[in-house]
Amino acid sequence: MLTRIDQIAGVRVDWEEIYGTNKPEDGATVGATAQERAQIRSMRNTFLEDFSDLSWLDAWTKALGSGVVQDYTSAGGSSPLKIGSSAALLGSSSSDGMAYFHSKERVPFDPDKLYRIEARMLVYSEGDTDRTMHCGLVGYDGSGALCSGVGTDSYSSQHYILTAGHTPPLSSWQTYVAYFKGNSTANAVYSGTLGANHIGNPAKLHANVRSFSPMFYVNYPNKNGRVILDYVKVDVIEVQDQRNLPMIQSGIASLPTSSALSASDDGSTAKITIAAHAVQFGFGTINYNSGSITGLSFNTKYYVYCDDPGTQGGAVTYYATTNIYQLAANTWRRSIGTITTPSNGGGTTFPRDPWCIAAGTWLREGLLADNCESGNLIDCWDTGDEETHLSPIIGAVDAEPKIPCVLLTTTSGAQVICSRETPITNRAGQVYEAQHCEGVELGVLHEEEPLTWETVERVECAGLHTVYKVSVGGKSYAAGVDSQHRIITHNGVHKSD
Repeated sequence: MLTRIDQIAGVRVDWEEIYGTNKPEDGATVGATAQERAQIRSMRNTFLEDFSDLSWLDAWTKALGSGVVQDYTSAGGSSPLKIGSSAALLGSSSSDGMAYFHSKERVPFDPDKLYRIEARMLVYSEGDTDRTMHCGLVGYDGSGALCSGVGTDSYSSQHYILTAGHTPPLSSWQTYVAYFKGNSTANAVYSGTLGANHIGNPAKLHANVRSFSPMFYVNYPNKNGRVILDYVKVDVIEVQDQRNLPMIQSGIASLPTSSALSASDDGSTAKITIAAHAVQFGFGTINYNSGSITGLSFNTKYYVYCDDPGTQGGAVTYYATTNIYQLAANTWRRSIGTITTPSNGGGTTFPRDPWCIAAGTWLREGLLADNCESGNLIDCWDTGDEETHLSPIIGAVDAEPKIPCVLLTTTSGAQVICSRETPITNRAGQVYEAQHCEGVELGVLHEEEPLTWETVERVECAGLHTVYKVSVGGKSYAAGVDSQHRIITHNGVHKSD
C-alpha cells in the first residue's frame, strides 16, 4: 500500500523531532497535490482493496477449498458496486464452492492503535442456501508464520472478527464492520455475534500476532454458490465518523426530522405507534420503519427506543420502558422519545417537547429559570453574531416535570443542565442534541468577558428534572449552573414557542 502511495505522491518524509512555525504536517508527502494529500491522509496506515486492477489476482491467494476465485467484471458481472470498477467473485454455482481467500499483503499490527475493518459482500441466491461464512483476519507471528486465534500455525481457527459461522441473507448487499485493538494475554478474544466487535468492544488478536491480512472463508463447509466481494478496507481510527460510534457514545448531532410517536386506547390496554421516520446524523439521513408496541398501561410515561447496531436504520424493533436507565443499557441503543399514554377511554396523545433548561438554572445574575417571566431581558445569541445581546423572553414560561436531563461541562468548567433533547447550536450554525454535544464547541459567557468558544468536555446523566420552556423568538440564550459562567443553549427554531 505504501509503495502505491509513493508512486502517486512522490517521496514520503518523516518530520519527527523537527520543530518550527514552517514545519510541514507530520507524514507530509513531497510532490503531492492537495487532493492526493487528502486521499493519503485518509488511507495512511490502512489496507484497501477494491479489485479495480486485474493484478489483484496476483495479490491474493486461495489457501483452502475447491471454489473458483475470479475477477467479477471479467466473468460478466453487472451488479452495482460501491467502490472500484470490479470485485472478487468467489465460489462455484454447481459444485463444491468452498474457498479460503486472503490477501498476500501483511499489514504490520500496532497493538496501541484501534483498527476498523469493513467489507461489502453479496451472496447469490443459488446452490446451498445454508452455506456459512467466516471472515476477518489471518494473523502472523514475529517470524512470519501463521498465528491463529488459538496460536497455531494454521489457517483454521483464525481471527473471524467480521463473521463467524454466519449464514448471510441471499441476493442482498451486506456491509460487515468490526473493530480490533491490542493483543490478548493468550488466545484471541472476540465475539462470534455479528456486529458485536464494535468500537466499544474491539476484538483482541492472539498474543503473538505481529501482522495480519484480511481473509474470507466462504461456502463453508464444502457448499456451493457464488459470493461477490466488492471491497475490503482496514483503517486506523483517528478521526471517527458517527457511524463508527455506538449510539450512546456518539458526539455528533442526530435529530429526528419529524415527530414519530403517538399513543392511543387499544381496548383494555394502551398502544404506542411509531411512524416511519428519518433521523439526521452528521454523515447523512437514515430511515427507520414504522411499528407499534401493545399491551401497555394507561396514563403512564414510557421511554421508547430501538437497538440499531452500526446505525443502519431500516427494519428495527421498538420497545417501551418506564425505566429511563434502560435507554443506556445497550451500546447501539437509540432513544425515539418519551410519551404518556392516554387514560382508559381517552383520546390519542402525543409527546410534549421537553426541550429546555432545568430548574435551578441561572439565566443571568439574580434571575433563575424558576422565577423568569415574559418580558425579562436575558443574554441571547444567533448564528453569525460576534457577541451576545439582550432580548426579552416571549410568552408564558411553561414547566414540564420529570424530564431526563444531562449536565454539559466545557473546558473552563462552565456547566448547564438541560433536557437530553435540547437542540444546541455551535458557532457554525450546526444543531446538536444536548446528549450528543461531547466534543462540540459552544459559546460561553464568563463574568464581564466577551463571548468565548469552548469545547464540551463531558456530557453526563443528570437524572430527572423539571424543565422550564423559555422562548426568545428563534434565538439561543445563555444559561448555567453558575450565573457567572453560562453556556449558550437552546436553538429556538427547534422548540415550540
